[in-house]
Amino acid sequence: MFAEPITAVIATRDRGKAIDAAAQSILANRHPALRLVVVDQSRDDASESALLGLRSDPRLTYLRSDTIGLSRARNIGLRLAETELVAFTDDDCEVSHDWLQKLQSVFEQHPEVAVVFCSVRPGPHDQTVGFIPSYECRGTRVIHTIAEKPRARGIGAGMAVRRQPVLVLGGFDEQLGAGARFPAGEDGDIAVRSLIGRGMRQAIARRLLVIRPRTGLRIVRGGALRAHGRSHASPPPAGHGSWRPLLARLRAGNRRPLRSR
Repeated sequence: MFAEPITAVIATRDRGKAIDAAAQSILANRHPALRLVVVDQSRDDASESALLGLRSDPRLTYLRSDTIGLSRARNIGLRLAETELVAFTDDDCEVSHDWLQKLQSVFEQHPEVAVVFCSVRPGPHDQTVGFIPSYECRGTRVIHTIAEKPRARGIGAGMAVRRQPVLVLGGFDEQLGAGARFPAGEDGDIAVRSLIGRGMRQAIARRLLVIRPRTGLRIVRGGALRAHGRSHASPPPAGHGSWRPLLARLRAGNRRPLRSR
């Protein structure tokens, strides 16, 4: 039995009813002391309405925010959480029933680890239309140095952190991630900064699983990336290597976010 509580955070923006499936999959986890924080940055009330049936669940904390940006929302969730461990997934994902328990077990087995990534698999979709961002962990390993990082990347739809070390680092860089100036790389950035700035470790866990259904489909049209009607002026990710441009900055000793807000 897992006695220590753990918090899951979902940031959502204009996802409508899709957020309900993501939230329900977390609340259906078998962890006996889970908490869920939903940070809603939507421009309409569709997501709020979709969650009305879950609002009576005492494990759920729902916050409406007028901020914009995935990293901003994750930092809000990180500050709202009161648990040592905080897990993150996206509003178009569904997690396995033992996701939180297995994440917690990785941290318990490796107290030196600050960031954990797991597999994120795409649901059935038409690959001729677009792609679904995913990452498959080929094995379970602990990363000790920057030199090892390219062999174990991971994506933010399936990750967890130790709350206090990440807060000391300044949280997620709010210049990075969807809705920000640089619309990717916040997940790899926090992993790299934890390796350099705190001397902590990163782990990837093979047996942990998040499923991203067809609602996560990204369609490329006319050089723009479209996801659920939202257009971002950036191409599809290439090998999840968006953290690489940040490496020179970190090696130069700048371990803080580009700009703390």
